[in-house]
Amino acid sequence: LLKNKIMLSKQPSSDIIVYVTLPHSMGKTAKSDIYQGWVDCFSNAFGATHVKVEQMTESIAPYYYILGNATNIGANGESIDLNKNALNVDIGGGTTDMLFADVEGKKFYYNSSLFAGNDIWGDCLQLASNDVKNNGFLLYFEKLLNAGTLIANDEIKDAYESFKKNAISSADLMSYIFKYENIFHFSDYIKRSNEGFMPLLFVHFGALMYYVSMTIKHLGIAVPSTVVFSGMGSKYIQLLDPNVGSLTLTTKKILGHFMGYADDKMPGDFKVIFQKEPKKVTAQGSMLLETSAINDYKSYEADAVCVLGIDDEGKEI
Repeated sequence: LLKNKIMLSKQPSSDIIVYVTLPHSMGKTAKSDIYQGWVDCFSNAFGATHVKVEQMTESIAPYYYILGNATNIGANGESIDLNKNALNVDIGGGTTDMLFADVEGKKFYYNSSLFAGNDIWGDCLQLASNDVKNNGFLLYFEKLLNAGTLIANDEIKDAYESFKKNAISSADLMSYIFKYENIFHFSDYIKRSNEGFMPLLFVHFGALMYYVSMTIKHLGIAVPSTVVFSGMGSKYIQLLDPNVGSLTLTTKKILGHFMGYADDKMPGDFKVIFQKEPKKVTAQGSMLLETSAINDYKSYEADAVCVLGIDDEGKEI
């Protein structure tokens, strides 16, 4: 399909560069297997002499997209000041990948953790069977669906049941449910329920902000003026508060608390931005690597950071 797409373009070429993005937290063996798999696939389609496969860390690519689209990156057309420190938090299903841009030090710091969307929507560790789909959000959805509470006809129910037969995990089913949010409106039920769902989402978000604060302390850099969220896993954050302005204040309070900072010590222009197309920015950012859009930042050092924990005195654990 990709070969046909390229051959039918206005300027077809038999020589291509492919960027494969992988989480920094992924094991070396898995990275090697996936990388080699793509090399083999593209070599078979284009010929080994016509393809070059490059590997990129998944933490950095979304920020490249920000650099190339700084004046219009947010879902509401927000812009970012590239002269100030920023943080991109890319939340996927299995990993959360972060990029801290230290503008003053002209350095990128990136990390990756195995804590992301599937920790909310998935099945966690199944000791008995991997086939058990018993996530609390999912069970609540099916309870509403079977009770006729959701506005869903028999055709929609049958489509869900058909998809469920082939789904591997609760996370797959929850992804399906949110894909058809305009039909199910399940987000509204989550916010109104008495099942304790909202506190769980706040705990997950708080854990991410705590990790951000630990990393900032470890690096000794200024608190980012802008926190940008990307990745499909970041959509749950908007459930906490659909008003980005008040969510910004909440995020500022949480991060300031973990940093031990009063409001006046936090950046006065602190803001939270959600990417317009959160699932696409990693791929789009990778495509900018060979362009002039990021020329000013190609000299930045990029260091991987591993922070396990920080005690009350700021010492690394």
